[in-house]
Amino acid sequence: MPMRSRIPIALLATTLIILSIAGCSNGPKPLALEFRVAEDSPGEGLSEMFVPLMDRSIYVHPDAGIDAAHIDTAMVYAQDERFMVDLKFTAEGKTAMAELTAANIGNRIAILVDGDVVSAPVCRAAIDGGRAVINGDFTEAEATRIADGLNRR
Repeated sequence: MPMRSRIPIALLATTLIILSIAGCSNGPKPLALEFRVAEDSPGEGLSEMFVPLMDRSIYVHPDAGIDAAHIDTAMVYAQDERFMVDLKFTAEGKTAMAELTAANIGNRIAILVDGDVVSAPVCRAAIDGGRAVINGDFTEAEATRIADGLNRR
């Protein structure tokens, strides 16, 4: 093979490797989202997890009632200079969220993003409308990362 044709191929291969290492070749990375029942006190089978927004630990059940597969779309919006992620559930997700929240009124529902608790509100009523909002102490970039990661699936 002549030297002239090797240079563009080597340059292309090097560029692809650099983009792959930088994570630029595939856009935003899909992320893991879970809604799990949580307790304020330790118990058998529960995992202790720190919640930065609350500045304390909670104790999370092992099974996720909702995960990223239950999300149809996610959007960022701002209210009073706080950034939130608005979730629209799939039909299956709408049913799962209604069942999870109806069965756990008065309990905490931990919201985990990539394995970290970002919020753990006490469930006050069944969420059966097919939408929910994740409130946290998010910057615009963090909220965008969550929404983009959920929309990437």
